Amino acid sequence: MIISSNIVIFDGRGNLSASGLLQLQLLTLIGEGRLNDAENLLLEKITAQPDPAYLPVALDFYTQLDNLSDAALTSANFSRAEIGEGLANLKKLYQNS
Repeated sequence: MIISSNIVIFDGRGNLSASGLLQLQLLTLIGEGRLNDAENLLLEKITAQPDPAYLPVALDFYTQLDNLSDAALTSANFSRAEIGEGLANLKKLYQNS
């Protein structure tokens, strides 16, 4: 999987950033087919603190999901409609912050 160049994985001191950690957690959960758990984690993080550094992570997450086949989404009990809803909610959250 390609990680967007806009995602800060390490901070200026070489430590794993909060957004980098979230990205790695999401990619792991996606790889395990745990899409609902991944989305719940993402929403938990960004609603608690809508940090601008989380926005590229969230966009990449929904892009990763959109690139999955319909069969993969169905087997993970996820839908394309949920992807659209997630992106719409993301837009509202970051427009209001």
